[in-house]
Parts: sequence; C-alpha cells; structure tokens
Amino acid sequence: MAPAASKPEEHAVAPEASEEARRRRLVLKICTSSFFSVCQHFIFAQSEPRLFLNLCDKDGILSLMVNQAGGKLSDCIGRKPGFLVGPLSNILLGWLVFKNPRNRLLVTVCRILRLILTTFSNTIMCQAALADVCSGSEFSLAQSQIQVATGIAMLLTPFVEGRILEISPWSPDGIRYVYGAMAGIAAAHVAFVTTQLEETLDVAKRSTARFHIAMINPFGFLRIFSEGTAVLGHTRSRSWSRLQLCKCSSKART
Repeated sequence: MAPAASKPEEHAVAPEASEEARRRRLVLKICTSSFFSVCQHFIFAQSEPRLFLNLCDKDGILSLMVNQAGGKLSDCIGRKPGFLVGPLSNILLGWLVFKNPRNRLLVTVCRILRLILTTFSNTIMCQAALADVCSGSEFSLAQSQIQVATGIAMLLTPFVEGRILEISPWSPDGIRYVYGAMAGIAAAHVAFVTTQLEETLDVAKRSTARFHIAMINPFGFLRIFSEGTAVLGHTRSRSWSRLQLCKCSSKART
C-alpha cells in the first residue's frame, strides 16, 4: 500500500515542477527577445556615423514619455503588444532609410524613433515581463541572463555590420544595406514574439485604471517636492508631534 500512498504527493509536486519549467522557458524567450532588440541597436555602430556624422540626440524627453505611457498601457492590455512595437517599427524605419539613404532629415527622424521604440520593447517590456513571472533570487538570475544575451548581441552584430560594409562601398547607397539587414532582424524578431513568446501578464492581474495624459508627464517626480508623499507626510506629522511634546516637557520643568 506504500506506493499508493505516495501518488498524491507526486501529483502535488508535479504542478510546481511544471510551473517552474514554464517560468524558465519564459525567461529564456524573454532573453531571446532582448537579444534581437540589442542586435537592432548595435548593427549601426559603424554605418550610422558614416551615413550622417552630426546626428543630434533629441530622444531623451520623448523616450521618457513613451516609456511611461507604454508601460502604463501594457499594464492594461498585456506585455506581448509592447514586445512587438519595436521590431514592427524597425521594419518600416529600415525600409524607409534603405529607400532614402541620402535624406538627412529622414535618417535623423528614423534614428530617433528607432532608439526610442527599440529601447521600449527591450528594456521596459523585458523588465516588466520578468517581474510578472519571477521574484526574489529568480528575478536576479533572470536579469543576469538578460545581460548575457545583451553581451552576445553586442559582440555579434558589429561583425555582421563589418562584413556588410566590406562588400559595399563607403557611400550611403552602399551603407543602406545595413538598414536592410536591420529590417530582416526585426522581421525575425516579430516572427519569434508572435509564435514563441506567450503573454506574461494574466488578465486578472491587469490594471483597470483609465489612461490619462498625466501618466506621460516626464517631470512627475517633481511632485514629491511640491506635494510630498504619504510616507513623508506621516514622518513630518510625527516629527511635529515630537517637537510639540518636547516643548511641553521643557515648559513643565521650568
């Protein structure tokens, strides 16, 4: 009868083991998505400065707004659409620059949009998805795996770019093939996310708050200094109470 008694224990352990295996698969897929995103970033390490040497970095504030708005939106609709924003836009942006490599304004706009949207789909969505499926030491381990994927992409893509630049001339008409390669990587990224990466945020855990314009205020943190927070307010009230108590005690002694 002993083997029969151990069957419930086996059934109890099986769901936990399957859930842990599912989390590991999800982390691996998120790392793969990060690898594709970083490849789309670093494949322009040599060609973009050659194509346009005086590009201006004007993506700081706009990137903050997109990250905040997109992060809040992903809390409501899920993470998977956010993973698709970067690669889908890079297919279009790569095609535009491939067709118009000598248009400086277009190259500048496409570069800014590529940096913003790829960063959103990589950094913001990967961190949010990891937080959905991991916690504690598992989350730290998953972050280290993301860094490994990032490092591999940073080492690999410059070699691919250099090979393309070797077989193409120095002119923008030749460098545009690097943008075509980026569009191809983005297409592979879209196929991977669509077919392999499952949704990490359950419907029951999604936010039901309405989206409003205040969510994309990049200077929202300054409200701490003007309005304070609940914690700071509670601390301030306690300090004031202690001060009044000390004053009363000193008057009683005199």
